[in-house]
Amino acid sequence: MSSMISIFRLIEHKHRFKVRELKKLNKKYRRKIIVLSIIIISFILSLVIGWLFNLKFWLIGMIFVVISTFLLGLYYYKIKVYNKGYAKQIPVFTWHRIVTDEMKRTVYSDNQWAHSVTVFEQQMKYLHDHHYRTLSLDEFYDWYTGKRRFRKKTVVITFDDGNADDYYLVLPILKKYKLKATTFIVGYRTEDKSYQPWTPEKRTYITKEMMQKVAKTYPNWQFESHTWDMHKVDKNGKEHLLNLTPRQIALDFKKNSVFGFKYLAYPYGIYNDAIKKELEKNNYRLAFGFRDHEYATRKSKRYQIPRIKINGFSTVETLKEWLNY
Repeated sequence: MSSMISIFRLIEHKHRFKVRELKKLNKKYRRKIIVLSIIIISFILSLVIGWLFNLKFWLIGMIFVVISTFLLGLYYYKIKVYNKGYAKQIPVFTWHRIVTDEMKRTVYSDNQWAHSVTVFEQQMKYLHDHHYRTLSLDEFYDWYTGKRRFRKKTVVITFDDGNADDYYLVLPILKKYKLKATTFIVGYRTEDKSYQPWTPEKRTYITKEMMQKVAKTYPNWQFESHTWDMHKVDKNGKEHLLNLTPRQIALDFKKNSVFGFKYLAYPYGIYNDAIKKELEKNNYRLAFGFRDHEYATRKSKRYQIPRIKINGFSTVETLKEWLNY
């Protein structure tokens, strides 16, 4: 019985893969098909006009050139007008740990991963006051796949590691400015609930209880995968993912499946073919890098969506520079 179920699941997975590939193929060749159709229609119209008025061959050729040029020009003009003012690329920003001003000043002054909460709020206020739209990852995915359009002033806000500071310091700011954001959490660190009060001096992580409260009170903040337990390095400083076998990577995904995640951010921005295969196998929509520091476009690879790091030394001016594109 179990073997039959496995066979059905394999058939279902292959079917979904073929459907996705067909959609990609359709999107890739749609414009070429339209252009070819315009040329064929122009040719047929030219022949009909030539037959009706008994025109010479060279006149039919000229009519064909005029009609096809006009229709193609109209088509491309429509595309240009249709896309005017809409985003062709979107910055996906990522922060790591947001800490109190005192902690930044006394403990993390030289730490690029820790960001002052005051500066962070100034950056969020800038986005709000200048009417930037922030997207959920589902909205970003719809844009990426061409299902939706968004104006140029559009960004994605993400956080890595799932620090509890996000819940106590970041969430009130997101609520204040009505911004959407995503935090990528490490599965094994995510306990059921907190067993001690949060303090800014001790690093702790978001719990399942916090996630449930957020889902009810502020669904604009979503949680996605930073893997179950790949966010570490070995004694030589090599990223843990690179030491894992395909079977071990598959086991990591299996453990993390309890959350039902659809998106993943690679720990340290590191990836290989084995983890990409697991993403495909587990039907992840997108995966985000970290080291590219460039804008995401619809041509970005599905499992290599670039992100822009906003480090602990960044200011509002730093953010404004990235928004000036």
